[in-house]
Amino acid sequence: MGALLWSYLGWRRFPRELSGFELRRFFALEASDRRELRVRYPRRLRLGAAIQLGFVRMTGTTLDALDYVPKSLLEYVAHQLMLPAPELATLRALYRNERTRFAHQAWACAHAGLRWPEHTDVAAVGETLTAAAAVTLDRHRLARQAREALFARDCLIPAGRDSDDWVRRAVREVERSDRERLDAVVPASVRERWLPQLMREVGVGPTTVLEWLRRPPRRRSTKTLGEELAKLSALRALSPHRPSRWGSHQSGCGRTPGACVAAARSRCAPSPSRGARSRSPHCSPCSRHARATRCCA
Repeated sequence: MGALLWSYLGWRRFPRELSGFELRRFFALEASDRRELRVRYPRRLRLGAAIQLGFVRMTGTTLDALDYVPKSLLEYVAHQLMLPAPELATLRALYRNERTRFAHQAWACAHAGLRWPEHTDVAAVGETLTAAAAVTLDRHRLARQAREALFARDCLIPAGRDSDDWVRRAVREVERSDRERLDAVVPASVRERWLPQLMREVGVGPTTVLEWLRRPPRRRSTKTLGEELAKLSALRALSPHRPSRWGSHQSGCGRTPGACVAAARSRCAPSPSRGARSRSPHCSPCSRHARATRCCA
């Protein structure tokens, strides 16, 4: 649900369509909202202020583009304010004065409880990104995590170039730390031998082995597991003469890597439907135990 509610974070224009759920979730006005609008603004300015409030709640930032507004949104908000829905395709008619739009946006941000990020907020987001960059280097995913971290701290989301700078700093920090650990473990002669192998192009497109290794895993499936095991084999092939301790290694759960792989394959395998499980004569615990006994005999 959180991913669904935060899918528009950082947007500065309206999407082409809004579902009924999205309208109710972001643009439903509570009694306190309607009371504040009546006290603060005359009748002709309430619709624009209410739309700005809903947009801030939906995106965590202010509306910059006035060239489009969904008709269903105008009707939904106007109905709550007991106003006639205007026949508008844009919001420019509501904001002939730029100062009115800026005043509406400032009020919407304050009423929604959002503020511009301070130094402590930026530092906290940087720590979050550094931890996330240790798992993935996908800049789009990291930028989304930065927006979510800011919104969780009740902060407005700044322009995209700011979050891009934070992501670049976090990636550089993780790469620097990885390089220091690599230099401490792998001799320089071995690293020089790795470089041409990692820069070799593979696949159909111009993709290097290094880019392929850094590509994050896709959805959970046996095919994805096979791709990740292929990456592991490629990494092990970089030092073919290094003694292997695969057979004796124990994972944190106490199982050998072979057992972990087998367990992962069973988790990734598609499960039969409930009806198929109920109809199958081989799904009972007794039948599974009997088959296991026969295999072990």
